[in-house]
Amino acid sequence: MKKALSLIFVFMFIFSGCKYINLSKDKNNETPKKNQSKDNSKEKYSIKKDPNKIRVTAVGDIILHETQLISHYDASTKSYDFKDNFEYVKPYIEEADLAIANLETTLAGSKEKYSGFPVFNSPDEILDALRFSGFDVLSAANNHIMDKGTQGLIRTAEVVKSKGFDLMGIRENTKVPTYVIKEVKGIKFGFSNYVFETDKKGSSRTLNSIKISNNALELFDRFNYSELEANYKEMEKRINEMKSKGAEVIVFSMHWGNEYERKPNEYQKKISKKLADLGVDVIIGGHPHVIQPMEYISSNVSKKNTLVLYSLGNFLSNQRREIINNKYPEDGIIVNIDFVKDKDSNKVQLDNVSYVPTWVYRKPIDNTKFTYKIIPLNEVKEDNNIPIDEENIKKAEDSYKETINLFESYNAKPVLAPSLK
Repeated sequence: MKKALSLIFVFMFIFSGCKYINLSKDKNNETPKKNQSKDNSKEKYSIKKDPNKIRVTAVGDIILHETQLISHYDASTKSYDFKDNFEYVKPYIEEADLAIANLETTLAGSKEKYSGFPVFNSPDEILDALRFSGFDVLSAANNHIMDKGTQGLIRTAEVVKSKGFDLMGIRENTKVPTYVIKEVKGIKFGFSNYVFETDKKGSSRTLNSIKISNNALELFDRFNYSELEANYKEMEKRINEMKSKGAEVIVFSMHWGNEYERKPNEYQKKISKKLADLGVDVIIGGHPHVIQPMEYISSNVSKKNTLVLYSLGNFLSNQRREIINNKYPEDGIIVNIDFVKDKDSNKVQLDNVSYVPTWVYRKPIDNTKFTYKIIPLNEVKEDNNIPIDEENIKKAEDSYKETINLFESYNAKPVLAPSLK
């Protein structure tokens, strides 16, 4: 108990005004029940919104591995339910004016076998969980979008839109755009999403070493590390097109970088500088499956700063230290990007960036099933209702420290977000 109290006082001293989740053991707490999805968020949380600010919230990769599929299948109803994974982060997502996530899977349907790595096909019910949590926009141009071929890509786009989401990066046909124009509280945002190609096979372009069919070439946005100059021209055209449709803030979601590397590579830095010069305001990265730092890059053209979040890490997955001998894929962040519009100049400015460290909690239910919870690590309170067993307390504390240290060691330091109490 002394150790827990000392940790609390240290955190309070460093981040005054913030409250955190108490990760200390409580004998009265019980392990979360299987498929528990009770939503008490509206009773537990409230926050005063600034009517003059627009908050865009983003999270990292949503991935469903085989063990997760097994764990969330109900044989009695022959259906899946993933809502309970998100119950503790739901209030943070709902506080956003617009919330974004990266859907790193395909939704090819039940006729295709549901599967995890290396060929992903997930149940449509994951979308119900994301809707339940408060997400509005999904990115889907990632290295697994061709796992079930062209028809898998097309069905993914159709189902995502049918569930009420805006979708960037892919499309079901060439009559609709792959980008999103979204107006939020009087500000128009333009969202685009690109994924890196892999090496060609003969004359065929590939994604994750899968040949891209001719029919699919125009259905999702890609770039190639060996063809960047041509890609930049296409991206500039896209930016201008979104601006011509009224976009005041340009956001690019980039699927890039090296897996499991906690620092951006030279390509990420190079592309970011070019996108800043082209007029992109915010860059949100994914694919490394670990958190990478953020920075501001000054445009050589406009002299404005572009916010670059190189990688938000995994928001939900089964990638864990006991499976891949790496603890960092368990970590993620919820990043809040606040904008304001000047009443006199009518120009939109980035006002503030804050974040919530997250960690994927996993505990066995039986020999084949596990409980999964995304834990927001920025809350520590004595009336904690998030039960974490003693074995996982140290892992959660370690995750919290590692994420904070990563951001503190870089040149741009976002603000640690307060709890929503």
